[in-house]
Formats: sequence, C-alpha cells, structure tokens
Amino acid sequence: MSVRGEPALPAVRVLLYAPLDADTGNWHRVQRFAQDIVSVIRAPQAFPGEEGRSEELKTVALIHRSSGREAIEAAATSVRGSGGVIVVGDEAETVDETVAALAAGAHGYLGTKRPVEQFVTAIRAVAAGYLFAPVSHLPSIAKRMLAVEPDSRPKAEAGELTRRELDVLTTMARGYSNAEIGKHLFISESTVRSHVLAILRKFGARNRTEAVILANQRGILLDKR
Repeated sequence: MSVRGEPALPAVRVLLYAPLDADTGNWHRVQRFAQDIVSVIRAPQAFPGEEGRSEELKTVALIHRSSGREAIEAAATSVRGSGGVIVVGDEAETVDETVAALAAGAHGYLGTKRPVEQFVTAIRAVAAGYLFAPVSHLPSIAKRMLAVEPDSRPKAEAGELTRRELDVLTTMARGYSNAEIGKHLFISESTVRSHVLAILRKFGARNRTEAVILANQRGILLDKR
C-alpha cells in the first residue's frame, strides 16, 4: 500500500537460484513484507499466469555465492535489461566477496543474516538500476575494482569539478552518507544531494560507487584523502 500522494513502487519479480530455492519460505516472507514484490519463483522456470505481463516486470535474481562466477554471470545475462542480480553470502558481507560479486556482473551483495527489510531495500535498489553495497565498503571497492567497461559517456577531470563538488566527492569516497557529508562540510543534506547529482552527471556515472571508481582511476582523489 502506498502513502497517499506518493506513486506506487513498480512491481518486482524475484528469481531464486539454487541453493537459495531450497528455502522459498523465507523469501516469501520478503514478498509478504513488500507488496511491490509480486512473485518469488525458483529459477529457471516458466511464470504461470504472467506470460502477458512478464516483460513489464522488473526482475531481480538472487544467487548464492557458492554457485560460482560462471553461474553469477549467467544469471546477470538472463535478467539484463530487466533488473539485476544480488549475490547472497552466508554471513555478513566482506569487501572481498562484494568486489568479486560486482566483478562477475552482479549489482549487489548481501549476507544471509541481514534482516528482511535490508533484502527488500537491496531488491528495490537493484530493480531501479542501482548497485547495492555497504557504504563502508565504497573506499575499498573504488580502489580494488580497477576495470570499468569503456563507453562513450563523458569523462570528467578534476578541473571540471567545482571546489565544493570535489569536497563532496572526497567524502563520498570515505564512505560518508549524505547526512554525514553535510555535517562534515557544514552544508544542508539537500545541498549535498544536488552536488552528488552534479558529480554523477559530470562523470556520466550511474551511481556513487561508479563515480568514486572513475575518480580513482583518473587520479582525481589520489591526493585528496
């Protein structure tokens, strides 16, 4: 149920890959918690009764890290253009596992011990086209994920950022949230959001993580930590 005056969240379908599909009861709890998650299905299988609208649904695949890189890559390919993949580990997330998951084409990494609310947040974020990773991992991810596919997006350089945008970028790379950046730089959270959006636009980045990775690759942050 959406709050009056707010748009309803887009419907999301969740695909479970082995061994996660052995415990669908827990994943149906996620579905009951969030009404925008309209189905939780073992994968691969047909979608009974959804043939007419399956392409309209965002699809997020959840696959256990023990399935291996090839299986993660295959899952990412199967939902490309429709949603994304979240890799699930046994315990709390580690930087190594998060980086390995993203490098394999996943859009997020999450430990099984996380509460249902965080699974819902991760699913919604990935369905909307964002990466999902702990904020505290961002500096390490930026340093260790060295390969970003070349494309035709604009390539910002240090001189193209304003002094304040560079300050915000530097604190983003330290893993600060918008609220923490605002307190650190003595500016409002809404001003921080405006600077973050400007940084993403100048880098042609899809999210904060990618902006930090690109900044590190171009040497913009080397002397700013």
